[in-house]
Amino acid sequence: MASEYDVIVIGGGPAGYPAAIRAAQNGLKSACIDEWKNRDGSNAFGGTCLNAGCIPSKALLESSELYHRAHTEFASHGIRIEHATMDVARMQTRKGTIVKQLTGGIAALVETIGEHQRGRPVGRVRPKRRDESRLVVHGRIGPVRAHS
Repeated sequence: MASEYDVIVIGGGPAGYPAAIRAAQNGLKSACIDEWKNRDGSNAFGGTCLNAGCIPSKALLESSELYHRAHTEFASHGIRIEHATMDVARMQTRKGTIVKQLTGGIAALVETIGEHQRGRPVGRVRPKRRDESRLVVHGRIGPVRAHS
């Protein structure tokens, strides 16, 4: 089954998925092509920033900052923590939970826009073949052909 799209956005990062959603909101049939896979093999919108860069780094930074503050600042507030320890595995779990929550929110938003607009941003599609006249991809809903 082939589908024609008005707009195909390559990349589901912080600029890509909003572009596909906005195109759908403006009545264009849109698709978002992204190959991001998390360590567990699942697909997720958000690109490097949300899945491996900015957001995970900030989550870990916040945890390490709180650990540091427990040792250096809390006592001046009357809060004593005698034996604060760092559980890196728990920090990693928290980071993963934050990333999963945010990527899940993006996926839900894309699905909601797709169900209520003429255009339907596509979750995960993967490039299969390129030539000068078309890009063919395969995803959940079947092949997508975009003519240049």
